[in-house]
Amino acid sequence: MTMIRKARVGLALWLLLVVALALTAVWRWPGTQFLATDFPSLLPHSAADPWLTRATTAASSSFDRQLVLLVSANDPATADAFLAHSVEALANSGFADPAFEQEQARRWQALSTALYPYRWGLLTSADRRALEADAATAFAQFRGLLYSPLGLTYLRGLERDPTGHFGRYLRSFRPAPPAADAGRRLATLSVPAEGLGFDALPSLHAAYRELQKQAQAGGAELHATGVPLYSAFAVVSARQEMSTIGIASLVLLVAILLFFLRSPSGLLLTLTCVGAGLGAGFASTVLLLGEIHLITLVFGATLIGIAADYALHYLAHSRLPGWTADAALGKVLRGLALGVTSSALAFVALVLLPFPGIRQMGVFMASGLLASFATVCLLFPALYRRAPVARPPGGLFATARPRSPLAPGYLLAVALALVAGLALAPADDDIRAFSAAPAELAVAQERIRALTGSGPDSRFLLLRAPDEQVLLQRERALLEDLEALAASGGLDRYTGIGQVLPPASEQRESRELWRALLADGTVEEHLRALGFGAEALARLRAAIAADPGVADIALLADLDLPLGVEGYLGCAALECASWVRLSGVTDAAALEGLVAAHPHVQLADPVADINSDIEVYRGAVGWTLLLAAIGVGGLLTLLAGPTLALRMLVIPFTACALSLAMLIVVQGSYSLVNLMGLLLVFGVGLDYG
Repeated sequence: MTMIRKARVGLALWLLLVVALALTAVWRWPGTQFLATDFPSLLPHSAADPWLTRATTAASSSFDRQLVLLVSANDPATADAFLAHSVEALANSGFADPAFEQEQARRWQALSTALYPYRWGLLTSADRRALEADAATAFAQFRGLLYSPLGLTYLRGLERDPTGHFGRYLRSFRPAPPAADAGRRLATLSVPAEGLGFDALPSLHAAYRELQKQAQAGGAELHATGVPLYSAFAVVSARQEMSTIGIASLVLLVAILLFFLRSPSGLLLTLTCVGAGLGAGFASTVLLLGEIHLITLVFGATLIGIAADYALHYLAHSRLPGWTADAALGKVLRGLALGVTSSALAFVALVLLPFPGIRQMGVFMASGLLASFATVCLLFPALYRRAPVARPPGGLFATARPRSPLAPGYLLAVALALVAGLALAPADDDIRAFSAAPAELAVAQERIRALTGSGPDSRFLLLRAPDEQVLLQRERALLEDLEALAASGGLDRYTGIGQVLPPASEQRESRELWRALLADGTVEEHLRALGFGAEALARLRAAIAADPGVADIALLADLDLPLGVEGYLGCAALECASWVRLSGVTDAAALEGLVAAHPHVQLADPVADINSDIEVYRGAVGWTLLLAAIGVGGLLTLLAGPTLALRMLVIPFTACALSLAMLIVVQGSYSLVNLMGLLLVFGVGLDYG
């Protein structure tokens, strides 16, 4: 087979591989939700406690699509008008469900309808105490409320709820709207799933920016918070970083190639090599792992330099005398193969770690390097066939005299300095250090919290019990203590399934209390004072005397529960569990003391747990970096001999040591993300070596 025919076969094989990857991507692509933006998705998910895992997932996903808008203006009418305009604009852009509020109202109505037959067994703690202490006075106070400006809510449903207790019970766990505030208006929106994709989120960011400009022009001010907006800011920031790194790298690459090679075809082939590496790394990561993180994409931009280096290995030799296209690959194949083998193996080793973030980077870099290597070996011989150079080039292409090899002592000193730096330098394992909210979103969140009286808190309480009724009893006791903590100012609010469903024993006691009040004439006196006749009294007697049973968790199984009604996790392996959301914890010591008084309650702090995990995984990544260096050093020694292996390892070790030193000088510590970056620095330096 002639060399030209071999080159054509290589070209055909390269095209076949590209088509195969493209068809596989079309066949197996996981839809639009393939991009991860939250930092915890980079960390392993522990299955040691399934209830804790499920509760953490439920707590974090409850508001994944929620967006809260705050409009401020001197004129309340201006605030109302611009809030309505903002909601309409976001809905028209596909970033707000126009039927969200109506759907939530329907769900609350359905929940009220489901609980209504059991209303005589449902009492708030305050109502129970008031009825037990002095029911006649409690009813008199309720009648006085009916004739006040606040009584309209009760008057509308007075026939269905003549004592007002059922309405108060529903409002006890339904989030109250923010207090009326002159010139400030709030709206809660739900972003459709289609608006959360990688391609859609930048448009959400742009829509928010445009609305802010319109608000400023109209004499108003717009702030917003919510997971979708945080994700949109993260995507835009990552795109800007990737664009900055990528464009700067490509511009410099183009300038160098045009200046030294003076070959448009060489430039196009180098860009093809870079594109093949980035495309294969991106597609392989999504296809094999189901998703890719923004941090992986940002770090993956370093592949541009390695892919271009592979191309330059091939193209630079074309400036040497005696170069021919037919023999070009043979002159560089051994060096290229050695470089890609050592680098790819180092990154493949990362795939074996139980660490999604590191695994993604391993797949991205290894597959990208192999794709770039294949592009040079299969595509370049067929398409780059310039005429041989007549005389040796000068300048930077002049043949340099070989230098004496560096002493092994230098490499040992650098390696020891790197290990000592990692062991002695302070580490920052706080997730908030590298996933902090943009400043303007933090300001918006604080303003919304000041208006609503509560704010997000990652902590929650996890309860366990042998069955559903014991679970409800334990949660009810816990909620009473939380109510006292909230009354003392140590907590803004809390939500749990125990607010909706009291234990069966408490429901029976409440029903007996009503029967006693009916028997002693207190209820009848109240109804007559309201103007109800004998027929209404008879209906009330029949309703209290009837026994519909107790409202239990099965009652909620077929309902679409409204936002905020949550907490029940289910039963499995002779154990049931639920969780209670906390908001605005201001007295952590009191909360910890409260939890200590309930032996079946666990205070979960996902942020603290993640920080502990980060500390463990930082150590694992450090050992991986060390073992990868030892493994690659052994491989290079076998393939190239100890002298050449030492020379090749000097560059990655020196680069890592200098990078770590600069980190310590600039920011005073290093983090898990910095270690992940050192892995990439080692891979890039190894290729250059």
